[in-house]
Amino acid sequence: MTLIATLPQNLPNEMAQYQEEQLVPDLYRKMEARKTLMCPYVYNWKSTPEQGLMRFADYPRYSTGYAAHFRTFALVTEAHMLKPFADRVAATEAFLWASVNYLAEKGPEMQSVIEQATTSFARQDSMVIQWQLDTTQKDQVWFEGYAASNKPGAATGFPVVAYDQAKPYRKQIPYLQAYRPVTKVRKPKAYVLPQTYHRVAELLRMNKVVLKPIKKDTILEVRATYLEQVKHYPAPYEGHFYHNQLNERYEVQEIQFYKGDYLIPLNRQPARVLAYLIHVLEPRADDSFFRWNYFDGILMQKEYFSAYLFEELAAGILKKDPELKRDFEQKKEEDEDFAGNQYQQLNFIYKRSPYYEKSHLRYPVFRIE
Repeated sequence: MTLIATLPQNLPNEMAQYQEEQLVPDLYRKMEARKTLMCPYVYNWKSTPEQGLMRFADYPRYSTGYAAHFRTFALVTEAHMLKPFADRVAATEAFLWASVNYLAEKGPEMQSVIEQATTSFARQDSMVIQWQLDTTQKDQVWFEGYAASNKPGAATGFPVVAYDQAKPYRKQIPYLQAYRPVTKVRKPKAYVLPQTYHRVAELLRMNKVVLKPIKKDTILEVRATYLEQVKHYPAPYEGHFYHNQLNERYEVQEIQFYKGDYLIPLNRQPARVLAYLIHVLEPRADDSFFRWNYFDGILMQKEYFSAYLFEELAAGILKKDPELKRDFEQKKEEDEDFAGNQYQQLNFIYKRSPYYEKSHLRYPVFRIE
């Protein structure tokens, strides 16, 4: 049996410590008592297990990462597909036995840890929303495997890995399981979501998030986020064009909201939904709604200019804005392509003029700080 215990970083500190120091070690002991081998999920760091394994990062797109954001201990088992079916069933039965027995022994203790962790997380003023594997830190884990070597592929002749079952081994191998924080966000007082994003509102409600419709048209001071240099995988991934790169820029703005738009105050939320709520609404989070294309409309510029009309207007804009004129002239001197391209020059002025649409690239979920 191989095991994925949810990434500790998905959990509050109290739950993470309990999982790593008590829950998982005891499950290994119980499996050993049933004479069933278990090891971490075989996720190779390089080409073979002998060179090291990596801890699998179960983002919220996976069942365990999702459950962890609701303060639930979450585990995935994989009985290897190439093992005999009877062995796979027996290993799964052994794990179910180990899990049920652990719950029978420690259920109230686990519940207490969950309640304590949920309460303490609700009091925190920030949350890490991105993690990255730290390849400088390596632990060791016992592993039973077979010696690997390369042999010519039967079809192409290129080397492929082969495992020699006449050369088994049992030894400690490198295990990379440390993840370092990449992005941390401060919790806002509230988010504001325009009602036009009804699918997002529906998903939030399904996950027990409290949405308060705004009662009348109003102007609110918010922090707006602009998403720039957005890139996505060149081919569909899980039926979406997942946005894997983006830069953020922030502005404090006064924005008109309308009756029926949603205010999402964090102090009115059930404590167990806070991590989920922050993760899906902060665009940089690995599995935010933005990453999965729920807000792609903001990436399309809708308003442009006609050169024959904008030329004189652009000249007036430069005359009134010495700083813009200085930047414009400097760019012409430094960029040969720009200097010879009318559209680029007019677009440079247009994007820094009052006529450029503020909603282009502006993320439509706003923060009240």
